[in-house]
Formats: sequence, structure tokens, C-alpha cells
Amino acid sequence: MIYVSRLTLKNYRRMRDVELPLKPHTVIIGENNAGKSSVLALLDIALNPTRRGPFLEDSDFTHGLDPDTDRIEVVIEVKPWPGPVFGTVERATFDPHIDILPEGYERILLKLEYFLDSEDGAFRTRMWFMKSDGEDDGPFPASVRRHIPFFMVPALRSAARDLISRSGTWGRIVSGIKLNSDKKAEIKVIVSFLRLIYHPLSS
Repeated sequence: MIYVSRLTLKNYRRMRDVELPLKPHTVIIGENNAGKSSVLALLDIALNPTRRGPFLEDSDFTHGLDPDTDRIEVVIEVKPWPGPVFGTVERATFDPHIDILPEGYERILLKLEYFLDSEDGAFRTRMWFMKSDGEDDGPFPASVRRHIPFFMVPALRSAARDLISRSGTWGRIVSGIKLNSDKKAEIKVIVSFLRLIYHPLSS
């Protein structure tokens, strides 16, 4: 199992220069407009395996900054849990990009940037693996996102709608993982049953 162990954010929304150490089980609390949802939205943009790609916008810049000259920079640190080293599946996926810390713990660093490309004048969102020294260690392709699964679950206004919709929480989670044919058949039966139960409530 793996988890996001640290976030470093620069020029992102209300967070001009913020570092957030995280644990495998973390509760984020704070006043309204403190940035709680912004942090979760950023992780969803970067890691949600059901998204086509990470996309930021000018509105994500910290207020007062100039998108033409400044850039949003985000570093995401990922570590194994509960042990200090990644498992077989994660190692097969991330092996060329794994850093080993002095205390023996392994980690992966990902960097996300939003910036003005001086070559063509277009704004770009780019995400890649990064080494400890800050050097580019290759692109972070969509094909490996499912190995760092992250799903932002919004406040449920209707449990029925969320369960039966393909775009709901359950549908997004299922689409982000690989299932064998037996599991798919089992899930279809469960979802069909839920639709029968909740259809009157959602109509």
C-alpha cells in the first residue's frame, strides 16, 4: 500500500508557499476558505486515474500573481505503508523512479507545474517524476496513475444518485482499478440490485 506523505505547494490558490506533511490517515480541518478543498482538488487533478490528464487554469494562481511570469509548482511525495519499501507491484511500476532515503525508506517524487510556454505562448500543465536533486526523471503517464489511486469524494447530497451513477463515487472507483471477469459480473449484480432499490428515490 502507498500514500501521499508530503505536499509542497507554491503559488496555488491561497497557498503561496506551503508544505504539508501527511500521514497514512490524515484529517484536514480548518476554517472556511482555509484551503482544505483546494488541497483535495489538487490531489484529484494530479492523481485521479479516471481523469484524462492533470489540468490547471489561470484561476488556480494565487491572487495577485501574474500567470505570464509566475508558475504554479507542486511536489507530491509518495511513500510505502506500512513498511519502508514498496511492494512487488509498485516496484515493477515505479522502480526506475524510486528514491532511497538515508534512513532506508523509499519514496517517489512527482512534480506538477502550470506555466506559460515561451516557445508558443500557450499555457501548459506538466507532470513528471522528479529525483531528490530536483532533476527531471521522466514523464508521469496516465497509465501508471491507477497505482496511486486517489478519489475525491464530494459531500453526498443523495446516496442513491451516487451509487447508481457511472460518474458517481462508486463508478469512478471501479473504473480506476482492474477487475477480472468474475468480479465484474459480481459488481454488475450488486449495482443492478442497488438500482432496483434506489430507483424510486432518485426519480
